[in-house]
Amino acid sequence: MKLFEFFSVASVKDHDPRLDHDKDSQTEREKLANELFWYILDHDDIHKKHVMPIAQDIARAKKKGNVDMKKYTECWMPMVEEACLEFHKEEKMPHNPRKLFDREFREELCKRLAEKYVEDIKKDRYKLGD
Repeated sequence: MKLFEFFSVASVKDHDPRLDHDKDSQTEREKLANELFWYILDHDDIHKKHVMPIAQDIARAKKKGNVDMKKYTECWMPMVEEACLEFHKEEKMPHNPRKLFDREFREELCKRLAEKYVEDIKKDRYKLGD
């Protein structure tokens, strides 16, 4: 007699190993997103090329009082795409970078970057010049 037969309650999670795999893959995806987020923050060349111009634009919009979060979420995509490809190459990852860093993954990363930078700029944590 199986244990679930004894208690007359079958838990799908206990019997479906795919559910645990999905949980593991989600955890791995979050870990990869965190690694890539910190990779972007620590990458000097990416900052010089992408972050400073966007941050200055956000600072100007802040002075005018119209910081559109949706606009400043979308503007990070070129930087995120470049960082994904560089990270993939540096880490010598075996999978196709377009599949590994799919559109949803990149959009979430853009949203996370926008939240960080817009909040930091609103709190005047950067000296950006005018």
